[in-house]
Amino acid sequence: MSVLTTISRNLSTGASLFYITSFIVLGGILLIFYRDVDFSLKPLYMAEFVCMDVLALLSIYWLSPRHMRGFTLILIWGISLLLGANALYYRYWGSLLSPSTILDPSSYNSFVWNALGTLITPGDLLYIALPASLTAIWYIMRGMNFHVSRTYRLMIITLSLLLFFSAGVMRVRRHAIYLGDIGLTRDTWSTTFRIYYGSFGKPSGLGELTSQGLTVFTLSQVKSTLSDKHITLTRHELQSIQSFLANHTNRHADALTHNKDKDLIFIIVESLNANYIGTIAGGRSVTPVLDSLLNTAGTVSSLNMISQTAEGGSSDGQMIYNTGLLPIKSGAASILYGDNAFPSIAHALNDRVSVEVIPEHRSVWNHGTTSVSYGYSRLLDSSDMESAGHNIAERGADGALFDFASAITDTLRRPFMLTIPTISMHFPFRNPGVPAMPFINASIPESSRRDYLNALNYFDTELGRFLYSLHEKGLYDNSIIVIASDHDMNVENPDLWMDQHTTNPIAFIALNTGIDRRISRITAQADVFPTILHIMGIGTDSYAWHGIGTSMLDDAHPGGAIDSTGRLHGDHSPALEQQWEISDLIIRSNYFSGRSPLN
Repeated sequence: MSVLTTISRNLSTGASLFYITSFIVLGGILLIFYRDVDFSLKPLYMAEFVCMDVLALLSIYWLSPRHMRGFTLILIWGISLLLGANALYYRYWGSLLSPSTILDPSSYNSFVWNALGTLITPGDLLYIALPASLTAIWYIMRGMNFHVSRTYRLMIITLSLLLFFSAGVMRVRRHAIYLGDIGLTRDTWSTTFRIYYGSFGKPSGLGELTSQGLTVFTLSQVKSTLSDKHITLTRHELQSIQSFLANHTNRHADALTHNKDKDLIFIIVESLNANYIGTIAGGRSVTPVLDSLLNTAGTVSSLNMISQTAEGGSSDGQMIYNTGLLPIKSGAASILYGDNAFPSIAHALNDRVSVEVIPEHRSVWNHGTTSVSYGYSRLLDSSDMESAGHNIAERGADGALFDFASAITDTLRRPFMLTIPTISMHFPFRNPGVPAMPFINASIPESSRRDYLNALNYFDTELGRFLYSLHEKGLYDNSIIVIASDHDMNVENPDLWMDQHTTNPIAFIALNTGIDRRISRITAQADVFPTILHIMGIGTDSYAWHGIGTSMLDDAHPGGAIDSTGRLHGDHSPALEQQWEISDLIIRSNYFSGRSPLN
């Protein structure tokens, strides 16, 4: 009877009423977020899933001193803004932001802010409206009696935590029963625990969130952030890496030694969807330069290449190309492991100067660090471009970039390596300096497709001007020029371009190779690194590391790829299944620190 008396005496206080209101608001925020990331359960199970987290998160309310219970507002505002940001990120990338990505200022640039206007929907206002409503309620209720007994607080905290853990046990029990129903008769409970909580401290996105719940997932992220980022390999993991490399390294065909003394100019193109090369609008090709290059003697091309980027986006694409490694399971490798000891194309071509020219500030995505780790001699960024008189806003980023890169070639001792990542085709495809072409606008009514084709035509035009400047300088014929997409892009529905049910092929084109090869089979981004070394005449005898992938020119190429979602494209090969795990272990353990990739 005393328990009921305690509850009835305290239930009508301002503290209890505000707690109930906070419970409803936080529950609503979680439901909205799960809707936005396409996570759904039966209504009863979803209510249980949401309530268990709300109970755990709001326990802090009863632990706080009375005068600090307004801290709950800060907590709920923080959760709402974090989930709102993740909802936007999910629409664009199909994954969740890691804490390091959220907190690092280099994750944000003008292109991120430009994309927000396209990604935001009216429903996103609820991430602001719900905590704002709770703030107004708090202000109104400030004059009420917020005193509750210590017994009542302990009772609510105990009950909340009991219900939280009980709900977790029930979810494990249901899944264990499910495993039994489909034929697993042993270790059903331990198997379920491994499925739900085996990755604690190593969160890798939506899968963990939807199995662990927000509270456990957040604690897992905190543990991951605070832990030493580099792992110590177990004996089994070390043997797995060594076995993979021993069976994989020497599979490539003989290098094209006639290209050994040529320059390497590597153009990494923002969001280039290979399906749109050769698009006709108003009776004209949108990409006349690329069309011509594909049909030029000495060109090797693959327009059926599978993107393998993950949370790091463009930085992942650049890492794959520079190092021959695939992205890590969770987070952006450029930020978390940018200072690793990496094998790279620049290291393989260590007899020449290697320069990277980027159209952003070197702090974006930790580029100042990765450029050094990838072995480049020099990094020139947007501030260097502006100082040299190249106006990005007026000329357009790609035009200014190519103009600057052309000027840089006059200063380099030959042979050299020059890497140029473009940016004007970045979503939402309406970037400064990109002209609207009448022949495209008059024939393409769809907004996103029209804007993309304008950006693609602009890139194609500026590429043509850059290549012409190389001809005038006498550099073109003595250079291997590689053009490759940094990642894929769903042009028709750009806010859904990471949809796992669609495939958006990317492009690889290499000029002046001395052979003609149009590759129709499926290839992977990881295959670009060994293909470039193959074309440049770098054999395994001079640089043993030829990446996780296989040269596209190799007869043993598997004709398949596995993307970052784990989906197989093309033909299956046992090596494809190992690539992601081996690469993750190599990066997270800093495997090449103290080890030479030369042998």
